[in-house]
Amino acid sequence: GDDGGILNPVLRNLNTGAPLQVIRVLLCVDLLFTVPMILAVGREIIEYTVQYCLGMKQTQIQINTSPSVGGWQEDEQRDDGEGSRAYKMVVEVVSRKQMLITTLVRISMVAIVLSISFGAIENSGVNQAFSDVVALIGGVSGSLLGFILPPLLYMGAYKEPGEIGALSRVIMISIVIIGLGLLGSTTYFTAKSMAHS
Repeated sequence: GDDGGILNPVLRNLNTGAPLQVIRVLLCVDLLFTVPMILAVGREIIEYTVQYCLGMKQTQIQINTSPSVGGWQEDEQRDDGEGSRAYKMVVEVVSRKQMLITTLVRISMVAIVLSISFGAIENSGVNQAFSDVVALIGGVSGSLLGFILPPLLYMGAYKEPGEIGALSRVIMISIVIIGLGLLGSTTYFTAKSMAHS
C-alpha cells in the first residue's frame, strides 16, 4: 500500500514506460490462452452432468478404413489378408438435442460469468473486479478438482463391495466434506468481498 509495501495489482510496483506495456500485453496473451483451458474442464463436467441427468447417453461408433486414409489409428489385430493393415477411428455421435443442450449450457455459463463480472465492475472497479472473479473461479474449480471430484470418481469406479476398505471410504468421504467446506467458504467470502467493495 502507501507505506512502501507491495502495491496491488503488482504491476503498479513497476516504473511506467515500454517495459510495463510489454508486460501487460504478455499478461493479456497469457490469460487469453490459459483461462479458457482452465474453464474447459469445468464446462465439460457440467455439460456431461446435465446430459446425463436428462437421460442422454454418449454414442460412439467405430469406422474401419484402408491404410490410405491419413491420421487414423492402426488396428494391430486386423489384417485384410493381403498384407496391408486396416485402420480404425472412433467417432462420437452427437444428436441435435445434445448439441442444443450443450449450447444452452455454454450460453448460461457465459451469462453467469458476465453477470458476476459486470456486477463486480459496478461495485469495485476493474482491477478489484478482475481479482474477485479470478478468486471466485479459482476457489470453485480448485475445490472441485482438488478435493471433491477425485474421491467421488474413485469411489464411483470401485462400487463393488470389498473393493474399497471401510477406512479408505471414510477418508475419501472426509476429503469430500472438507472440499465442500472450502468450496462454501471460498464462495461466501469472495461474494461478501465483492458485495462490500
